[in-house]
This record gives sequence, structure tokens and C-alpha cells, in this order.
Amino acid sequence: MKPILQTLSLFLFFLSSLTVKAQGGVRFGFGPNYAVPLVKGAGEESRVGYYLEFHYKFAETPWSLNTRLNYEIYATNKDNHYTYTRPFQKRALSLVASANYDLVQSGFCRPYVGAGVGLSVDNEGRGVFNEGHVYHPVLVPRVGVTFWRHLDCALQYTLAAGHSSRLAVSMGYRF
Repeated sequence: MKPILQTLSLFLFFLSSLTVKAQGGVRFGFGPNYAVPLVKGAGEESRVGYYLEFHYKFAETPWSLNTRLNYEIYATNKDNHYTYTRPFQKRALSLVASANYDLVQSGFCRPYVGAGVGLSVDNEGRGVFNEGHVYHPVLVPRVGVTFWRHLDCALQYTLAAGHSSRLAVSMGYRF
């Protein structure tokens, strides 16, 4: 049932992006992301997540604004000793508003840098909003490149309180 709901929600977002796209500078994007394991032995605990994004590009300027919803599954340690304890899995849902600056404004390859702030809900084990979830303010620096104005590849580091900071790689499509 869960995969059907995810597919249906992505389809609805796709349809809404077609109407938003007709209005001008607002674009919609989605794709997979992967929390890079920074903890020794954490490769087994990190999984592929996904993101949804609304992107507004200002006309004739290098600036753009994003609102991004990330779902990530990553590994961490409770005690911050990265070599002595076994990592465990955490899940996070974060909503981040960010500003990006395009380093190159034309051509098929457009690198950018950006930063954002938002809120993250993190939880150990299954589910984000199950018992034990914690809210964190987050700061998210990001570097990326957009190819052909549609394919977006990014590397972002989510700075959060406690042991909830994480590095993620994402690749998605903007409509």
C-alpha cells in the first residue's frame, strides 16, 4: 500500500507542476537522495530517500529560491565516538527554505552554491513521527550543478543538533 501512495503522490505533484510551470519562474522537482555514511560501518544502515522541491528563479539574476522537503535514512552514533560503537539507523523529514546563487547563468552546465534554514524531524528506527521523534532547527549549505535546466545534482550537509547532522547526495529532475 505504501508504494502505491508514494507513486500516487508523485503523480499528483507532477500534475500540479504542469500548472505551476505555465505561470513562469516557478518549477517543481523531485528525485532520490542518499545520506552518505560518515560513520564507520554505516553502509548497511544508510538507505535511499527522496526529495520534493519548489524552485523559483529570478529573471535576469543569478539568484533563486528553493523550498525543499527531504526524507532521508541515515546512520549515526549516539556517543559521537565514530570507531567504537555500532551505528544505528535514523530517519528524518526536513523542510528547508534556501537561496542559491548560480555561478554560471548560461550553457548546459550551471553550477551553483546555496544555503538554507529549516526544521527537521528525526527518529530512530521505523517511521519519522513514531514515539521518540525530535524536532531540530537545521542549517543546510549546498553545492550543485544543473544540466540542461532540468537535471539537478547536489551535495548538501544538514547541520542539526545532537547526532542528527548528515551529508546527502541528490539527483533529480526539474519540470
